Amino acid sequence: MKNLFLALLVMGFMAFGACSKSSTGPTSSNTPSFKVTIKGNTWTANAIFDNTSWSSGDTTLFIAGKDTITGKEIVLGVSPYLGKAGTFVISSSSASSIYVDSNSTTLGSAIYGQVVLTSVNSSSIQGTFSFTCFDSTKYTSGSFTAPGGL
Repeated sequence: MKNLFLALLVMGFMAFGACSKSSTGPTSSNTPSFKVTIKGNTWTANAIFDNTSWSSGDTTLFIAGKDTITGKEIVLGVSPYLGKAGTFVISSSSASSIYVDSNSTTLGSAIYGQVVLTSVNSSSIQGTFSFTCFDSTKYTSGSFTAPGGL
């Protein structure tokens, strides 16, 4: 099941270019944002995407933050996405995360952690996340605000 979820995550990541919302720019609490601390350094995306995908009776929500200068991107996936706030544990196959470079080379794949959707409404999806990858790299204090309406 975890391999299927990871495959869906990668497919969702690839689908962002074709059918996703993207937002950039600052100003309010619903302004799209995506940041996380990696090895003690804050990584901030300058483009935020969200998308949903349906497979095997479940809807998966994908949220991605991308640095358009370096091409590096973090993609979060939660399933089943029911359109409301909740906690999704990465090790239980209900959530996943992957960190890739501009060539879609995996820089980190989460083995445990969580994604918490704290607010879901028509204007935004807000949440927090943290996870640890196979190489023991910790991604901490992650937060996002993605365009809403999904």
